[in-house]
This record gives sequence, structure tokens and C-alpha cells, in this order.
Amino acid sequence: MPAPAQKRMPPLGIAVLAVALAAISATGRPGPESLAMMSSLGLPDWAGTLAVHAIPVVLAVVLLVVGRMATRGMGHGLKWGIYGLLGMVVGMVTAWHLELFAGVPAIIEAANGPLVEAETTEILLWGLGSICMMMAVMVGAVALFGSNAAKAMQVEEVDPELLDVRRAERGLYAYSAFGMATVAIACMALAIARQSLPDMRIGPLLIAGVAALASIAANWILWRHCDELQRRTVINGYAVSAVAATLGAFGWAMASAAGYVGQIDAAAAFVALTIIQLIATASTTASMMGKTFSTTRAA
Repeated sequence: MPAPAQKRMPPLGIAVLAVALAAISATGRPGPESLAMMSSLGLPDWAGTLAVHAIPVVLAVVLLVVGRMATRGMGHGLKWGIYGLLGMVVGMVTAWHLELFAGVPAIIEAANGPLVEAETTEILLWGLGSICMMMAVMVGAVALFGSNAAKAMQVEEVDPELLDVRRAERGLYAYSAFGMATVAIACMALAIARQSLPDMRIGPLLIAGVAALASIAANWILWRHCDELQRRTVINGYAVSAVAATLGAFGWAMASAAGYVGQIDAAAAFVALTIIQLIATASTTASMMGKTFSTTRAA
């Protein structure tokens, strides 16, 4: 006798995402190019500023809805890979239109001294740190509010049982959020150190080192509490990232020997490796969740 159909939970993540992006957009300062583009369209200054703040929010929601329709029937790994690419598009558009957290550089300069203009590696460090901090906030919300937070952040229809977060598991989510937050702090502190004057780098480097050690400690605690499936997921993700990093480093070495590129910056290599690990681990986790979901439906 077939099992009764399980109640599917409508996604709330789209609304939550829109609210979160609106809050982040409110921290930004429109770039002069964007304001000039809006003025060329005949919009008054106030309407152009409002439009610039609204563009990332509207674009993210539209792309998410389109992505959901376009990826129906696809595997979880491929689907979330496409979502990741769409997220990169939203990030690039947002960065072009808005200077997010516009007041932060002034606060940093007041505490640590003047900063030089960020180059590509520093921008990547800031971007990686922002992504990790957002992930830390999301996971931290699950640690604080349990299943309600997990359900509220879903952008796909899922079985509520798959999002059941037991009270005993919240501590692990808290450690995970702490680990992500410390990685974010380490990345941002390293970026500040690279942008600081030579005699102003000790403080940011000290913060980066302490944050990195704290992240290692949090991940060690998590590893000790992981079950076999969770450990295998982590190992598979890191194995994929190791292969990608090895091939990428070899290709870069060949291009460097031919004189097409320079030597690899250690910070740039760290950013690239971390991003690959995040994507690979997320893809592996999504694939395993898809298999678990398929098995649950078939039972």
C-alpha cells in the first residue's frame, strides 16, 4: 500500500530574501554612474536613488522565480549550482549600482588609520567575508529559532519533516554559525591589513589570526560531533575542491611559465580555494539531500 502523500510546505524564502536584500540595499550608497543613468532616463534625483536601491532586490526576486521555473525536474546539485550562478549575477549588479555598507570604511579608518583603494584580491576577500557572514547569520537564526527559521528561508517547496531541527541539534548549528562568522572576520581583517599603511597592519593581522584559530576550533568541535554521512559529505566536497584547485594551479603555472600571467598571490589562492570548497561542499550536500528526499518520497 503506497504511503500517504506528505504535505509540502510552500516556500517563504522568497519573501525573506526580499526583506533581507532590502535591508542590505538600504546600507548602500548609489554610485555616480548609476545615478547618471537614472537621470538620463528622465527620473528626478529622489526617484533615481530609490530605483538604484530597488534594482538588486527586484532582480534577485525575478531571477529566483525564473530559476525555480527553469530548473524544475533537475537534480538538486545542478539546480543549486544554477541558483549560485544567478546569485553571482545579482551580486555583480549590486556591486555596480551600490557601494554597500558605505559608512564602514570611515569607521575602519577612524579605528585603524587610512586605507588604500582596494584591488581585485581585497575586493574578493571582502566579498568572501560578506558571503560567509550572511551564511553565519542564516545558520545562527536556525540555531536560535530552530525549524521555524529553517522553514522561513526555503525558496523551494520541501517536506517539513526534512527541516526538523531538534533542540539538541541547535548547539551544532551555533558552532557552525560561529565558524562561518570567524572565517568572515578573518577575511575582512586580512583585507584591511592589505589596505592599511605598513605600520598599521599589526592589529588587523592579529585579529585575522585569532579569528582563523577560532574557526579551526569550531570546525574541530563540529567534526567530532558529525555522523558518518555528514563526514562523508564534507570529505567529498573537499576532495572535489582539491582536484579543482590542483588542476587550476597547474594551469596557472603553465600560463605563468609562458609569460601570460604573474605569480599567484597567496591571498588570491586562499580566496579561490575557499570559494571552490564552498561550492563543492554545497553541491555535494544538495545532491545527498536530493537522494534522501527521493528515498523518502519512494518509501
